[in-house]
Amino acid sequence: MSQNLLAHANFVSLSAVLLRRFWLLLLAAAVLGAAALYIVQLSTALRYQATAVVTLTDWQTERLTRRDDPNDKNPANVGGASADAVSRALLWLKDPDFFQSLARSANAEQLSVEHKRRGNLVTLKWLSNSASNAETELALVIKLWDQRWRQQFIQQKQQQLTNLQQLPVTDLMQQQKDRTEYELAYAKTAQPFALHQLQSPEAPQQSKSPALWLMLCFGGFFGFSCAFIVLMLWRL
Repeated sequence: MSQNLLAHANFVSLSAVLLRRFWLLLLAAAVLGAAALYIVQLSTALRYQATAVVTLTDWQTERLTRRDDPNDKNPANVGGASADAVSRALLWLKDPDFFQSLARSANAEQLSVEHKRRGNLVTLKWLSNSASNAETELALVIKLWDQRWRQQFIQQKQQQLTNLQQLPVTDLMQQQKDRTEYELAYAKTAQPFALHQLQSPEAPQQSKSPALWLMLCFGGFFGFSCAFIVLMLWRL
């Protein structure tokens, strides 16, 4: 028992000596520890994530359903053309050029996508440095994605219409031409064209990162403790 008391007294005495002789060094270590943790926190700051859920518009679903094989009785294959169209359109979201029109610093790594083939539900998640930016940028991603879909569709229909005009006029060709002209006119005015939002972009409004004062206190305590332990071992 006396040995424990003696060791405790020696520890307290040595601690007091270290504090008196090296207080400036310990203070500097605490400041450096707080600054280091602050820098780390800035470099690994919590990113805000906005989530949206989209699916095909009714017009797109109806148009693509006509392309399904009517002889296919397997329920799992119903809507296969729609699912394939969505899968192909998702490839645009992996194109780096797609994000250049969004923002100079935007990139594909900020976006994650979940596609459920049955129902053609697409969940989009976008990371940004604030809740408002995440919501705004994800809304713009959806808008640009819909525009890309519209542009490609218009190009295809214009080419198809040009090809039809070069063929002999028959009742069947005229029907196809009328249908193509209708779809082309619709594509130029429909809002939205292909994507219907089931859930608008939403992001949490509060960060889960620790308060600044708590982070600085912890960093200062960590720096002070490390310096104190080093001095203690050095004196021993």
